Amino acid sequence: MQKQPLGVLMACLLLARGAAYAETDPSKDGKAAVETAAAPSRIQLSGWVEGGITLNPASPSSHENFGNYVNDRANEPILNQFVLQAERPLDPAAQGFDWGFKAQGLFGTDGRYYHNTGEFDRTMHEGYQFALTEVYLNLHLPVLTEGGLDVKLGQFPTIEGIEGVPAVVNTFYSHSYIYHYGVPAYNLGGMGVLHVNKTLDLYAGVNRGLGAGVTDNNSTAAFEGGIGLNLLEDKLTIIAATNIGPQIPDNNHDMRFINDIAVTWKATDKLTFMTDINYDEDTNNTVGRCYGISQYATYAFNNWLSLGARAEVFRDEKGGYVFQPGSSTDFTHIMRGETDKLDSATSFVGPATYSEYTVGMNIRPPAFGWLKGIIIRPEVRYDRALNGTKAYDDGTKEDQWTIACDVIFAF
Repeated sequence: MQKQPLGVLMACLLLARGAAYAETDPSKDGKAAVETAAAPSRIQLSGWVEGGITLNPASPSSHENFGNYVNDRANEPILNQFVLQAERPLDPAAQGFDWGFKAQGLFGTDGRYYHNTGEFDRTMHEGYQFALTEVYLNLHLPVLTEGGLDVKLGQFPTIEGIEGVPAVVNTFYSHSYIYHYGVPAYNLGGMGVLHVNKTLDLYAGVNRGLGAGVTDNNSTAAFEGGIGLNLLEDKLTIIAATNIGPQIPDNNHDMRFINDIAVTWKATDKLTFMTDINYDEDTNNTVGRCYGISQYATYAFNNWLSLGARAEVFRDEKGGYVFQPGSSTDFTHIMRGETDKLDSATSFVGPATYSEYTVGMNIRPPAFGWLKGIIIRPEVRYDRALNGTKAYDDGTKEDQWTIACDVIFAF
């Protein structure tokens, strides 16, 4: 990856200062949306800047931390995300028709992994790239039930998984294997959510497929749907979701089943547990199956300090899911089916069972001036291949220690 000076971070902050101020609450777990204070027009402008560093005592010669995407660079400071977004959220109290929208763009090292095909995926080849992450129309229709039907049209986050692309919605700097390899990030298509009652939500939609944008790597659409449960006065939420469709480039027949159950239980006002259970299977024998479980726990000591822990086991049966890109364009080459263009350093280690154990803190010092939120997230992480596969330190070790920290400035 091409190195960039730390001055990029300050430049982004200066650009952000000219944006309209909107208050955010980045402390929420899982895939909770970034909430902003409603202006009279209900159109909100907001964003954040995130940068960090991941120290790897092994100092791999490739400078790659295997098993990580967003903090893949070993012993190098990086600017992960500079995000600007405009949004008109739906009114949660609306009794009749309502509409909203969201438009979000991201620049930084994370941009390498969030291109949908045909969307700026051929414009930049460096370590720092731009990605158009969310652009959708949101409609509330007062039909069928008292809660009505919400419809999204455009490009929007999937309903699978605990973690999300926006840095402000996650507990940790690093991500789980399930997030990286087991669930998609965004869909381009349409999704409906029927609020049957206060307990039950039904999801159903059609999209172009995994990583597919305005162009597709095959010509067949995919289905995404699921069931949402809101229990114990919303202290226990469960989303069981599936994404079904052909995902292999130039293959309209072999189906991939991406199944995920995400559970969030707010045990007390301070203690929260989250569980992510994932099972993927592709009927193409080359890719095979992957599956895993990730368990989270967070404890908020007060309004500025919380502690989090994550433990995970993830199995890649045939080695078709987990890989380490060797260049900044490898991920988009794979999404487009251009495997002949992969960098020679790209690493597929074969069948393996991975585990990771992460402990970290969220520190939120008082915001000041035009900054509406600051988060500092130090963490210690241990990865290990449970079957003895030497996946780490450029394929020479079975395990890997990393010490990382990022800082998020929300405005």
